[in-house]
Amino acid sequence: MTRCRRPLGLVLALILLAAPLAWDRWWVPRAEAQLYQLGGTLQSAATATGNGSTLDTSLTSIVAFQVTSGAASVVPEGSLDGATWATLTCYALGSSTAVTTFTTTGLWRCNTIGIPVVRARIAVYTSGSVTVRAQAVASYFNLGTTVP
Repeated sequence: MTRCRRPLGLVLALILLAAPLAWDRWWVPRAEAQLYQLGGTLQSAATATGNGSTLDTSLTSIVAFQVTSGAASVVPEGSLDGATWATLTCYALGSSTAVTTFTTTGLWRCNTIGIPVVRARIAVYTSGSVTVRAQAVASYFNLGTTVP
């Protein structure tokens, strides 16, 4: 009986050592094993109305917008083709109240499932220089709550 336990214990130890590698490579799909994310500056010290830059959100499900400086109405928009744009519904960080325009400095999260490109259009410019940064990430959190 002792003669069987030793080889069996060695085989079990090797399986346990190889389990993390096997899990990552065979049982978890590669897209889920890595957290996909992209970010960029969509408006950089803007001093007028304008569309700004776009951000590829094709492999992501949430985009966070951060508006700093200036006084303006910034409209988050998404598009399937990069030509026709629709307003996104977003949530201020820590809030369950939906908004479609950012009028103050702050941080907002928006659902981008199925929306491959977004932008932050300055619809109304008042004063100062407006900067909008965005970070898109693949996530499975519920956006309509104050906690993920």
